[in-house]
Amino acid sequence: MKQSTKFGLKLAGVVGAATYAGTLLGGLAAYQVAMHVSDAQKQRGRERSRAENTEIENFWYFKQPKQQWMIQSFDGLNLVATYIPNPKTIGRLAILAHGLGHSREQMIPYARIFMSLGYDVLMPDARSFGDSQGHTIGYGWLDRLDYERWITMALRTCLISFE
Repeated sequence: MKQSTKFGLKLAGVVGAATYAGTLLGGLAAYQVAMHVSDAQKQRGRERSRAENTEIENFWYFKQPKQQWMIQSFDGLNLVATYIPNPKTIGRLAILAHGLGHSREQMIPYARIFMSLGYDVLMPDARSFGDSQGHTIGYGWLDRLDYERWITMALRTCLISFE
């Protein structure tokens, strides 16, 4: 085999290995940016959720009689929600899901609307947000299983109409 051919094969091997390593490192970096939430980011999300509400909405929320509910996810995370029973209940429950990078307090304005319509309200913190455990965002895929558990708990705890 010629020297130039050997050199070319070695160079191709080095370039291939470097490309493979770069892809792995790039994937890890993308995962950290897109999927991972630090405790500081969770806290900023809670603060942002409250700050986006009006003072009147936050005042209304803090004077409501509330219960803290907890469930355990299929993968062992403790998830937290606020349940607000409506004294003028119509036997229906609104489950309010917050947005990416926020917490359940983002749903206060909507909770107020549903409460005025006679609904009980459940506002869960999604995995990795607010008071719920975890550091990996589910982007809805894992959260769907969590919401099944919230619904099961609500059915066992509340009298809910399916009309």
